[in-house]
Amino acid sequence: MQKQQWLNYQKLEFIPTTTSTEIHLVAREGWSSKAMSGSQIVCLQGILWLTQSDDPHDYILHPGERFLATRQGKVVVQPLTTAMILQHHPQTRTSKQTIISALDRAWHHLITVLARGS
Repeated sequence: MQKQQWLNYQKLEFIPTTTSTEIHLVAREGWSSKAMSGSQIVCLQGILWLTQSDDPHDYILHPGERFLATRQGKVVVQPLTTAMILQHHPQTRTSKQTIISALDRAWHHLITVLARGS
């Protein structure tokens, strides 16, 4: 039974989570944020000009369009009109590894305790 439980544990997958922040911007009001690879900025309303450090391209976003950061770095957004954006931050890989490591230690501790009791 313990071997089957261990096999099930090894197959356990964590679903990445994101945190989202809604931001209202006035026309020509600059806004910036640090982004990690996988962060997204979604244009909900208005028209945005956007650029990211170490990215030679500039982007124009209209409602419903999104920018996906492909690297870590500062993102600068300037709304050309009054705008509303949604910023999504993915859960970091380090956090997942920390959780898995903690669960792994707890699982091994539980098996040790149960083995002593048999």
